[in-house]
Amino acid sequence: MKISEGVVALLAAASILLALLISIVDLPQQYVWLRPEVVCLVVLYWVLYTPQSFGLGIAWLVGLAQDVVEASVWGAHALALCLVAYVVQSSYQRLCAHSPWQQCFWIFVLVGLHQIFVNWMQGLDGFAGPISFVMLPTIISALCWPLLVRVLHQLRGHYRLFQRDRGRRQGPSRYSNS
Repeated sequence: MKISEGVVALLAAASILLALLISIVDLPQQYVWLRPEVVCLVVLYWVLYTPQSFGLGIAWLVGLAQDVVEASVWGAHALALCLVAYVVQSSYQRLCAHSPWQQCFWIFVLVGLHQIFVNWMQGLDGFAGPISFVMLPTIISALCWPLLVRVLHQLRGHYRLFQRDRGRRQGPSRYSNS
């Protein structure tokens, strides 16, 4: 493992830990349903921008940690995060081609899918919540996406964790005349 890969792993772990802490912060009862799905957003970010090192297994483990931290149905967040991570991994090149503001629509769909799946699993356990409990966090999460991308991009830029080989010449190709 290169040093930059270790720093990416450390930064991803720190951001996931912070997201898990944010997910359990006490809020007044009237604001609980305005909390964005920060854990889902952070997992989506790392799967989208580092698909080679952040995959379904890590999404599963993060989901299990979220289930434990939030004391919810065991495996609900794990399965939901795996589902959205799979969708992002299978289409990350198309998603990365858009700006963060254009990605907000896809984030809305993916977080909504996550929310619907988790609420369905919790419904099987006896919890029945109204649709506003699903829609409000999904909308707020989609609106928070550009801010999250900017903050994590700046952190990655600070530690120079982006791929630097885009502008470098890799040597003569077999199709060039040199």
